[in-house]
Amino acid sequence: LRIPQQTVFLDKTCIHQVDQDLQQKGIRKLGAFLCHSDQMIVLYTDVYLLKLWTVYEVASFLALHPAERMRVVPTFQSLVFCSLLGFGQAFLYLTLVASMLTASSTLVHLVLGSICGCGYILVARSWSRERALLRPRLSTFSVDNCICAREEDRPVVCRNIAGLMRATQKVPNTASDAEALDAFDELIRSTLPAVFTSGL
Repeated sequence: LRIPQQTVFLDKTCIHQVDQDLQQKGIRKLGAFLCHSDQMIVLYTDVYLLKLWTVYEVASFLALHPAERMRVVPTFQSLVFCSLLGFGQAFLYLTLVASMLTASSTLVHLVLGSICGCGYILVARSWSRERALLRPRLSTFSVDNCICAREEDRPVVCRNIAGLMRATQKVPNTASDAEALDAFDELIRSTLPAVFTSGL
């Protein structure tokens, strides 16, 4: 059928979580995976930009590709989608029951419409608050403040970040790791607010 094959790199499953040797090899090649990726989908939660690994991946992708190739998807969208499906199904059943009882389906429409409307308003309000917090959080971003599940990974990630900044000519090849990390902080502060607030 000549259907184009889609290959997906999912960091959590494609980098070994147990074998230390395989894990280090995967970490060292993370830049190559990102370089050969056409698009990146960020499954966003409120801790996403606080974690060293996820910030590194996002900034690495943006250093190698235009921002238009990144899509930010809040994880609660799946809950909203399933809720809407449930409301739609309930709407059909209640309309059917109302018509069988010769009652007016207008009341059913009004009740379900109100529930859906209130749910949407609550989600939109929560999301607006999260977006409002993003800009100040990112404007003071520092890689030193990111959390890392395993502190022994921090030097490895920081070396990778510094190497990437030099490889992509964001800093001169002679720049120290500290200078490269400072440039990385600036890249995050200048690039991510627009990408995340427009994509969310």
